[in-house]
Amino acid sequence: MNQRDDLGASTPGDWLSLVREGEDWRFPGCYGQGGSACAGVPQPTAVLDKHAAVGAVTIVTGQLGRSIGTAALVPEWASAKVQRVALTRTRAGYAGSVAPLAN
Repeated sequence: MNQRDDLGASTPGDWLSLVREGEDWRFPGCYGQGGSACAGVPQPTAVLDKHAAVGAVTIVTGQLGRSIGTAALVPEWASAKVQRVALTRTRAGYAGSVAPLAN
């Protein structure tokens, strides 16, 4: 999810999220700032860099996952790097930890 770009220094990082049918993320009113604007909004799987401008996501499992682990590979256009988001299954869906894979 590309976040708002009109918040200056308060601009949040972009989100990687599992979006299910019928969910209401309340964008642009809720952009991760918390409070009543975000009450009941699902949590993102991972927070990426500000203005990351992600154009695609690849989910890695199986044979390739043996060397990389179950992960989402996320190219960030704005920074010209690929992030590896290690995916861990949770009750709500997935949680992810972000680390650079390539720059």
